[in-house]
Amino acid sequence: MFRKGDDFVSPTGCAVTVVGEIRRPLPDDHPLIEQERAFVAQLSDAIKTVREGRDSASERLFDLIYATPLRPSAGRAGESLPSKAAN
Repeated sequence: MFRKGDDFVSPTGCAVTVVGEIRRPLPDDHPLIEQERAFVAQLSDAIKTVREGRDSASERLFDLIYATPLRPSAGRAGESLPSKAAN
């Protein structure tokens, strides 16, 4: 995306060097680190909830399309469809 020598990258590269030299990581028990971890956990839970909802909606839509009264659902794997002779 960026090449060495691009006008945009030059100041960024300088800043990275300076910040790398003076950066001091926060301790693990710092309140900002704890807030960051809590935020990431909440975001992960939200993404999981959205994913599960999407998957559930996809399954329901599939059932609505393919499990019509004219064609009964095939059931679970290994189960056979009811035979026509039973009618």
